[in-house]
Amino acid sequence: MKTIIKSDTNPCLKTARENGWTWDDFHSHAPDDYIKCREQALAEQQYECAYTGLWLGDGSSQKIHIDHFRKQSLYPELTFHWHNLFATAKDSDYGADFKDGVIHGPRNHSDKQYDAFFSPLETNLKDYFWYRQDGKIEPNPTFDEIRDKELLAKIRNTIEIFNLNADDMKHRRRGIIESVRGLRQLDDTEVITCMQTSGFSFVVEFELQHRNDS
Repeated sequence: MKTIIKSDTNPCLKTARENGWTWDDFHSHAPDDYIKCREQALAEQQYECAYTGLWLGDGSSQKIHIDHFRKQSLYPELTFHWHNLFATAKDSDYGADFKDGVIHGPRNHSDKQYDAFFSPLETNLKDYFWYRQDGKIEPNPTFDEIRDKELLAKIRNTIEIFNLNADDMKHRRRGIIESVRGLRQLDDTEVITCMQTSGFSFVVEFELQHRNDS
C-alpha cells in the first residue's frame, strides 16, 4: 500500500449534502458530478486502486467505483466527506468489497475495527510493508515483535482486512517484481516509465530501492 494525499473537496459534494441527497441520489441525479469525483480520486491515486494497487487507468479491465472507507450504513455523516472516499477496484475477493464484508455494527464495534487497521491516508505507509519474491506482502521485518507490537498488529490487520495476500494479489505482485528484475539494464527512471501503467507502483519502488541497496 501507499499513502494517498487528498486534494480539495469537489464542490459537487457540498451541493449533494445541501440537497439532502443520499449517495444513490447523487449517483442517479448528478452522474456527471459522480464521474468528476471518480476522476479526481483516480488522479490523486495515480490511477491505482487505493487499497490493492491495481491499475485503474487506460486499458484496465477492472470495474471501478468510489468506495466509502467507513461504510455509509454505519457512518452516514461521512457519506460526502472527501477524505472518506477513494477510487477502488470492485472485487469481492479483496480490497473494498472484502473490507466491507468484514466490518459490521453496532457503531462502537465498527469503531474498534477501523481503529485496528490503516487508512490510505496514513503517512509513510510504504515503510510498513515488505514484498517477498513470491508476491506475498508482510510487515517490514525491521520492526521488533516486542517494541513494535501494536504497530505490527495494525500492519497485519491491514493486510487481512483487504485480503492483500489473496492468490490473485500475490500472483500480480510477483509479476511486477519479475518485470522490474527483468529490466535491470535500465536506470530507475526508465524502469518507472516502463512500469507506469502496470499498477503496484509501491512494489516497483520497493524493488528499485532494494536493487540499489544490494
